[in-house]
Amino acid sequence: MTIKTGRIRRLYDEALQKSILSDNMLLMAVSAINNEICFNDKLTNKQVAVYQNYRSTIARTAINNGISKDRITEVMQTLSPERYPSLHQITQLITLINNKSYSYQAEYIPDSDMKFKTATELQEQQQTVIKRNQAQIEHEQQFNEICDCISNSYDITITADMQTKIRTIKASNDIILKTVKRYTNDIYKTISGKSFNSSYDKFSYIIAIINKKIPDTIADIERREKRNKELWDSNATAIIDGDMTLEEMISLHCDDDRSANYGKHDYVRNQLLQAIERLKG
Repeated sequence: MTIKTGRIRRLYDEALQKSILSDNMLLMAVSAINNEICFNDKLTNKQVAVYQNYRSTIARTAINNGISKDRITEVMQTLSPERYPSLHQITQLITLINNKSYSYQAEYIPDSDMKFKTATELQEQQQTVIKRNQAQIEHEQQFNEICDCISNSYDITITADMQTKIRTIKASNDIILKTVKRYTNDIYKTISGKSFNSSYDKFSYIIAIINKKIPDTIADIERREKRNKELWDSNATAIIDGDMTLEEMISLHCDDDRSANYGKHDYVRNQLLQAIERLKG
């Protein structure tokens, strides 16, 4: 989170040094924190919880000083990142609020010094939100599929504690799901005949195996991706050298019903064009 250098930075710093808060200082701070919560994928759960507390504290202070909820929401969504204060400045602001050691001067940073996102930037932000929401939906769908797969394959009723344990696995849901499916038979054979003190013990044993097999799944995916890259690069080289046209190569892949890429014309075209661009670049 950065704030544009110059007059705005000086005003913000001066206000904090003088223990002054204002309408736009609070709006700038709550916007910056909200942006981190909504768009920073690198935040840990602990950091998110801290930032959510910051956001609530700042928003509550803004409301107590006459700023409407609608105005807070509007500015959070539209304020330009050039007006975001630093995390250090925000923590200073939070300290002033918590200690109740500030004076309030509503217009200390005037509206004329605020800067808002352009229509293009707002449209890009909306697209980012849509993609993030879709990614979150897919993430949860994969998680539910992991739970269902373990439950159905090993006759275990997945509890809340078990779900928490699954979420601690240090791999993406996509990798976990691939591992669960790939090693279902191996795991079943391993646990057959074993006795467990509880369903949770059985579940924990299975999770330990999944954890152990995840590097093998990743290595297998990387090998397949390497083979695919070599295949498309080889095909693209033939096109670049003039041995075949792009359309002829697509037909070779997609028109034979025995081909793995039968009917996948758009996919094959995209792979070939990417390979051609990669080789020419």
